[in-house]
Amino acid sequence: MAETLDRGTFWRRNRGERALALTLAVIVWYAIREATSYDTVIEDVPIVVLRDEGVALLDLSDETTDVRFSGTRSDLRDLSRGQVQVVVDVRGRKAEGHQTIPIGPKNVRGPRGPRPVSLRVSQISFSLDHEVEKTVPIKVEVQGTPPPGFELERFVCTPAVATLRGPSSRLQSIDAVRTTPIEMEGRVQSFKVRRSVLPPGPGWAARVDPDRVSVEVFIVEQSATRVFERVPLRVLAEADMRLAVGVSPRVVEVTAQGRNESLAGLDADTFLAFVELPKTLVAGRYELPIKIYTSAPIRVLSVMPPSATVEWGENLRYEKDIPIY
Repeated sequence: MAETLDRGTFWRRNRGERALALTLAVIVWYAIREATSYDTVIEDVPIVVLRDEGVALLDLSDETTDVRFSGTRSDLRDLSRGQVQVVVDVRGRKAEGHQTIPIGPKNVRGPRGPRPVSLRVSQISFSLDHEVEKTVPIKVEVQGTPPPGFELERFVCTPAVATLRGPSSRLQSIDAVRTTPIEMEGRVQSFKVRRSVLPPGPGWAARVDPDRVSVEVFIVEQSATRVFERVPLRVLAEADMRLAVGVSPRVVEVTAQGRNESLAGLDADTFLAFVELPKTLVAGRYELPIKIYTSAPIRVLSVMPPSATVEWGENLRYEKDIPIY
């Protein structure tokens, strides 16, 4: 009985200490809870699908997801998207048909400390196919046009072809890949740029090699074509050959190219059409090429006919109306 009274007396005497201990325990519990109950959401975490060699992935329903993490303030402070992946392993599965796989916190790969709690996407669907290679040309994509008076002549793409590696069922219909667009507005001179090569289509990942190319763009002034008829044909000959020369035809047709303002006002006299006799020549008939000279800022495309028949000999009658120089 005395022992019981002593114990009761003890508890009555230590009531203040007991209250203080209880208060401290509650404070410590809340401190621990507060220190470990922070959470944060990392958005657009990439979903990585591991697959066997030679197997291609297509029609993936989601390429990213949001992941909610829980942990201490220090655990979550430096956590970023670049440290986190959602990994789905489908190695060993047959490359047939459409498939659906559940995903969750167990698929999250990231630094130690933060604990993945939930994902915005709870499952992914996809198809598997055999992976093949195919070589296709690279087409240059342009945007806009050069200013008036100039035109795009051609491209030179280096390299000119790309190797694709991807799903067999998709690559069968791919006949080319394209570059990112090249802006042509305001361009009046030829230039060279580097451009990325775009994947052949959305919704599936094909590996493209190379992924960047060099493109040389050639820009020229706009031009027109004009035909000049009845241009006189002249003979360029040594002085002692002039007594016996015959030539056919007597006039030719010249086709020239240039800017509209350069061609305007020109006529047949703009051109000197001639055949040149060799310095050493014996009597006979010769087929000689017709040459064209002009000082106008234009380009001669062709002359018709391209050659003339020239006769030379002592017994030929001199034709006074043949222009001879």
